[in-house]
Amino acid sequence: MATGTVNHIDREMAVSEAVALGDLVDWVTKAKDLIDEILMCAQPSSKLHELLKLHNIAYGNANWLETEAAQGLAYVLQRQNMLIKSLA
Repeated sequence: MATGTVNHIDREMAVSEAVALGDLVDWVTKAKDLIDEILMCAQPSSKLHELLKLHNIAYGNANWLETEAAQGLAYVLQRQNMLIKSLA
């Protein structure tokens, strides 16, 4: 396989990974916004809270510390930044 072909494949993989990481960050952000809205609406005395409880629908924050989540997203963004710079 020619070096040009290998570099082309590496570039395509880097582009795909950078796009996927961007999609991941977008998904996490939307999920957090949705959880925040549910928590605002599902006060313990609300109808929504009772329905969620009745149907055993779990909601709330993931079981990790805020610092762990921030560190994970920081890694994702740093990786994406590195991939974009490698394409320049």
